[in-house]
Amino acid sequence: MTATPLHARADAAASAEIRSVDGRNVVWFRIAGGKHHGAIGVQGSATVERAVRLAGRLEIPLLGELDTSGAELRDGVAALHAWGRLARELVRISGRVPTLLAVTGACVSGPALALGLFDHVVMTEDAFAYAGAEITDRSPAP
Repeated sequence: MTATPLHARADAAASAEIRSVDGRNVVWFRIAGGKHHGAIGVQGSATVERAVRLAGRLEIPLLGELDTSGAELRDGVAALHAWGRLARELVRISGRVPTLLAVTGACVSGPALALGLFDHVVMTEDAFAYAGAEITDRSPAP
């Protein structure tokens, strides 16, 4: 298997590349690791956003792997906006290129919502996903 890496900071939890799998080019990305269990900030999200856009432009399959705690809190609202931009790119390629996602660990917050934007999602035994918010008002409904 050969690979052509796409731009990413060395310490970013995201990586992306064009790979040849069984003789067919695909765009592959991974969101995992890093300092805060795969938390994605502006830089990492931009890397994956570019990968998704490239898959659409080249009309080749998009394959991804997630193990992420969601948005990097230190990036604040900019990280949430970056996830929104990534979701927009996933919607743009929907129906044009096949998309496959493997969830290999945590998938919480924005990434959990993004699961519905992929054609196929495979989850390992150790994987879990949730995007719920804590309910603060526990009074009975009127």
